[in-house]
Amino acid sequence: MSELCIQVVPDPRGAWAVKRPGEATPLSVHASATEAERHALRERRAGERIIIRDRYGRERSTPPRR
Repeated sequence: MSELCIQVVPDPRGAWAVKRPGEATPLSVHASATEAERHALRERRAGERIIIRDRYGRERSTPPRR
């Protein structure tokens, strides 16, 4: 079973998208990474980890929600 997650990723046009893997449409798009991360915190479900990817390919994550 794969880990449940919600992702914050940069958009090629400068925005930040909040999405779940396997879903074609983002949950939301924001002007800043901070706004996108706040939205991801509100949207995540029990057991989901938030993965944040920056524009340089680095990645960090939060612990899963209980």
